[in-house]
Amino acid sequence: IALITAISVSQNAIAEDNYVEGTVGVSTFSSYPVGRDDYTMIGARIGRNFTPNFAVEGEFALGATDSTTTFGGRSIETNQPLTVDASLKLESTYGIYGKAILPIGERLTTHVRLGYATSEFESKGTLRSEDGTTESRSFGNIDPGLAYGVGTAFNFTDKLYARADATRHEAFDDDIDSITLGVGLRF
Repeated sequence: IALITAISVSQNAIAEDNYVEGTVGVSTFSSYPVGRDDYTMIGARIGRNFTPNFAVEGEFALGATDSTTTFGGRSIETNQPLTVDASLKLESTYGIYGKAILPIGERLTTHVRLGYATSEFESKGTLRSEDGTTESRSFGNIDPGLAYGVGTAFNFTDKLYARADATRHEAFDDDIDSITLGVGLRF
């Protein structure tokens, strides 16, 4: 019985491997009325392969850049035209995903992932009305929502690999499209 248990445990250990990755990428934030802005992100993933074809992973990334934009609009209170000079920064994004993996060859795999992600933004802006008055405002924004994507990985060895992903995070009025490259280690 002990031998059967040991064989069973060792087979499960082979099928269930953990991994950690370092990533760098570009995220494009799309929102009305701001438009589109690109941000550089630096992050990490940690995951567990439960079978050769299914994994669960967590992802965390920090924004490394911010952007400045100007757009027009109308005051909610007075309906007067406004010009807004805004500084936007994607502070962080994090999520959890289920990942289906399809081997293409001995060293190459492709995958799809589906999960839930949250992104945090910091915005600072100056509102200018037609009569020349200005008002400064600052606020934070958290956008949770569905996230999904596709990717591929190339295995250099059994332990070391490179990975590329394209992910879309759909939030309330905003979308965040990310392209990431990473290097990972299985253990």
